Amino acid sequence: MGRGKDGACPGVFFSILWFFGIFVIAYPVSGLFCSIYLFLAPFAACIPPLKGALKVILGLINYPYTFSKNMVNMAACDAQSWAPDNEV
Repeated sequence: MGRGKDGACPGVFFSILWFFGIFVIAYPVSGLFCSIYLFLAPFAACIPPLKGALKVILGLINYPYTFSKNMVNMAACDAQSWAPDNEV
């Protein structure tokens, strides 16, 4: 049970994908949105609808955490596992 073709564990393959995804996808996305967040955060006090956008951006800043959590859990690369995690 839980084994792929020829007895290989598919979870290890997904962990390797998540590991490389951290450096190729998560860090660049997080860095980009971190600078946008730093620029927009002071204006959130004056513009109330900006708070919702900052919450979404903060979820994207947590992408390295989401990717590493999925790597440790050997989660499959599906739409649910790509969703930003806000429990940090």
